Amino acid sequence: MRFRITPENGADRVVEDAPKDVADWEEATGHNALKFPATEWGVREFWVLAWIADTRRDPERPPFSTWKQMVADVTLDTEETEADPTPPAP
Repeated sequence: MRFRITPENGADRVVEDAPKDVADWEEATGHNALKFPATEWGVREFWVLAWIADTRRDPERPPFSTWKQMVADVTLDTEETEADPTPPAP
C-alpha cells in the first residue's frame, strides 16, 4: 500500500509499505496479517501501518503516539503515476 502522509507542518509525503513492515505491524497491533484482512482494519491499524512505513528508515523510530501528534492525516495514495511520454528507442 502507498500512504499519503500529511504532516501538521510541511509538504505531504508518499511512503509505501515493505514486506518487513507487516511483521512490525503484527507486533504493534497483535493481529496476524494473514488472518486479518485489510477490509476489516480499523482506523488505528491503518495508521499504525502508515507509521511503520513512514519511520522504517529512522534508527530512533518515534513512538506511535508521538508520530501521530505530528501528522494531520493519512490516506491511501491512489494517484496513478504518469507514463513516460518519451517514445521508445527504435
